[in-house]
Amino acid sequence: MWVEEIKIIGYKNLRGLSLGFSNKINCFVGENGSGKTNVIDAIYYSSMCKSLVSTTDNQNINFGEIFFLIDVLFRRDDSSPDAIVCSYKKGGEKVVTSGGKRYERMSDHIGVVPIILISPYDSALINDAAEERRKFINVLIAQVERSYLQSLIRYNTLIGERNKMLKSPEMLAQTELMEVIDMQLCDEATKIHNRRKEFIEMLTPLVSDNYDKISGGKESITIHYKSELNDNTLSELLIKNHDRDRALGYTYSGIQRDDMVVKINDNPIKRFGSWGQQKSLLIALKLSEFDMIQERKGVKPILLLDDIFDKLDMNRVEALIGLVNSPKYGQIFITDSNKTRLTTILDKVSSNYKLFNVDGGEVDEITI
Repeated sequence: MWVEEIKIIGYKNLRGLSLGFSNKINCFVGENGSGKTNVIDAIYYSSMCKSLVSTTDNQNINFGEIFFLIDVLFRRDDSSPDAIVCSYKKGGEKVVTSGGKRYERMSDHIGVVPIILISPYDSALINDAAEERRKFINVLIAQVERSYLQSLIRYNTLIGERNKMLKSPEMLAQTELMEVIDMQLCDEATKIHNRRKEFIEMLTPLVSDNYDKISGGKESITIHYKSELNDNTLSELLIKNHDRDRALGYTYSGIQRDDMVVKINDNPIKRFGSWGQQKSLLIALKLSEFDMIQERKGVKPILLLDDIFDKLDMNRVEALIGLVNSPKYGQIFITDSNKTRLTTILDKVSSNYKLFNVDGGEVDEITI
């Protein structure tokens, strides 16, 4: 699957543009703040129905405008292209259509266009709280199993209802209702835990292999799935923490506390990994996500590499670009502020690429 063409109106600093792409490598070069990431983010939005960066759709609208529109033509192999249109107007609601048909639920679109984004924001996977690592696993599984996303939505809804009851003495008196919520909560937690465990077990050797290809096999990587449900059922934990939950006013135990622990040479990479090692790991994680989606869905996800070469030496940059340029990978989008570095490496490994200059939200193709 690949992006054949994109039209953008009023998205962040991109007032209006229309671009056609190579089915292999597409590069955006320009100074920081020029809008390179916004082009990548628009492609990401057309797949995930949200921005990687902005928390609300109002923040995605260009200053002085009242709406944005992203119109993307996706092509799968030799089939006819499929138009996906995402739009939002101030005071209105988000609208996403595929082939002219509007989605009633945004979650139904997730996984239709598999996409992998590697960006500087991925550092949160290592340096921030467990929530970021859970989000990574959730996005991975949701792109290949729609039932997982539905279980996650139901679990979060049930946790919200349970926490509301824990805060209200009147609602706590409704013991039968609490029992029903707990039973449903345990059922969804078991499904989610089992899928996370299975996917992390499959992910681990892939990450190790991809890391070796980037780093030259200089370090070893291990991943461990940390979860209270590894040793207990959620039902047992809810009973054990009955008094604590009431005192706290929220549910203490559950899959909302899960974590993915990553080590380099048997030491936590957050504390013992260099910047280059951490970035190499982040890239290996995302490339392994690519591997799993391709294996499960039988399609090559679109790969977005947003400003990821900083803190990587030239050997690792060249190894990475050579790796993703292999027939194993499909369409790739790359942003970089260093045009000379990027084109020097690309000229060595590929002739099938397009180069675009981005300046103040304007995007122009550069003749190679």
